[in-house]
Amino acid sequence: MFFQTTGDNQGSENFADRIKEGIKESVNLLGNIGRIQDGITNINRNFGETRERYQEFARVVSDSVSDITRLGGGVADIAVTIEEIGKGARRNVVASKETLLEIFATSEYLEQTVGVIVENFAQVGVDSSMIAENVENSVNYVRGIGLNARTIMEDVSSKMDLMNRFNFQDGVLGLTKMAAQASMLRFDMQKTADFADKVMNPQGAIEMAAAFQRLGVATGDLVDPFVLMDKSINDPQGLQDSLIDLTRQFTYFDEQAQQFRINPGGVRLMKELAEAAGMTYSEFSKTAISAADLDRRLSMINFEIEAPEEDKLLIANMAKMGEGGRYFVEIEDKGQVELGQITQEEFGKLRESFEEPKTIEEIQRSQLDTFRQVSNDIIALPLRIGYALAGQTGLVRGIETLRFETDKLAERFLGEQGFGTSQDFREGFEGMGDKLIGDLQSVITGEMTTTEFQASAMSAIRGNTSLFQEQNRRRGSSAPIQTESKVEVDGDIVIRVEAPTTLSEQQIDSIFSKREVQEKIYQIVSSQADVAIRKYKNNN
Repeated sequence: MFFQTTGDNQGSENFADRIKEGIKESVNLLGNIGRIQDGITNINRNFGETRERYQEFARVVSDSVSDITRLGGGVADIAVTIEEIGKGARRNVVASKETLLEIFATSEYLEQTVGVIVENFAQVGVDSSMIAENVENSVNYVRGIGLNARTIMEDVSSKMDLMNRFNFQDGVLGLTKMAAQASMLRFDMQKTADFADKVMNPQGAIEMAAAFQRLGVATGDLVDPFVLMDKSINDPQGLQDSLIDLTRQFTYFDEQAQQFRINPGGVRLMKELAEAAGMTYSEFSKTAISAADLDRRLSMINFEIEAPEEDKLLIANMAKMGEGGRYFVEIEDKGQVELGQITQEEFGKLRESFEEPKTIEEIQRSQLDTFRQVSNDIIALPLRIGYALAGQTGLVRGIETLRFETDKLAERFLGEQGFGTSQDFREGFEGMGDKLIGDLQSVITGEMTTTEFQASAMSAIRGNTSLFQEQNRRRGSSAPIQTESKVEVDGDIVIRVEAPTTLSEQQIDSIFSKREVQEKIYQIVSSQADVAIRKYKNNN
């Protein structure tokens, strides 16, 4: 399909072609009917259904085409999305139009298959109809603190099993916050989960607390076994905070190089602490430097600014380092403004651009390049009209009725009461073949002339034809229908008809009611009457 998702660097040269193709498809009624039927068939096949739900399938396919086009998809994506939702949910559920579009947009945005997304959320008890709401809340939170939402949500989707191992206060959003912190500070969230498993039981918690105390950690949650056990179940993000805090003491800012470094005197201790926590020195050092860098940016924000911590995180994550190790943000009409000089009003303007919550469809559409988005919007309306015509209930029902009646007709001719089975034909032709081969050998040996061979072959063919006719006659006349019909010709003439059971009395009556049949009967009766009269006169 011309409008299926591809790269976002299409350029203006394809703009007109995309619109032309879209308009062309919208008026192709037969093509649209075929695509809807393909969608019904694909959904039906993957659901293992027997077409009882064809109207339901047709409706959701035809109703969703224009909207999924605006999201960068096509009619083929509708059936695929429905199928994948059913597979992920392990139920033959046909999602509503709204849910279908939301999950398609989620799949496109996260660059993960619908089946994987639905499966991951289903494992933690989130129904497919609620996936978009959870993703929207999480994406808007991540955007609100200035981080890469797509990268973090990929981590969230792949780590959904953690929700069954730990209690997150805000559900999926709580897991997202933990993933966002881990991403921001280059910390592996899986390491937190592994650490929590170690301190979940009393013995593990006591041994871990003792190890940290032995290495000089005097205060904090990590040296209290009871706190370790509680956080390992009820506050995994708090446990991650404690591990990150442990790294902060080992960094300093090198003014000459304008970068953070690990204090050489703390390398050995840092390595031992990392090993005690089940991590490597490399992992601990990357987190330590990232945490120190974030702390420095936050500390440079004008202390007079009144704002929630999350808003300050947004501004800090937007900041870039300039000369002298100072951090700046770009403000419209003002250019670069140092964090320490930013005013409350300027802070508010920066925050405003991230305040408006976005639906997952809006977020996905924002990923498309301008030409693609505009062309999709232009062709969406004619596609909506075109597929509405192709998917109208009466038309779809009529196609299914045609399918049903054709199947019945085929069964009539090809079934057991039809023209004969494959076995009948095979056995008949086998006998005929044996005779022809024998006659051909006689021709070769001179015992039979070619004229005699031709006569013998024609006789065999006529014989087998008679055999098939007799077989069909026996099939159809095993319990004949008897009916009588009267034709007024100066008296009553009774016509006795014996027909195969495949014909009903109503069908026979309809045959005799045809004018051409009546005229033929009249001709036959008239002819026979003339013969009878002549014979009578001759005898007398």
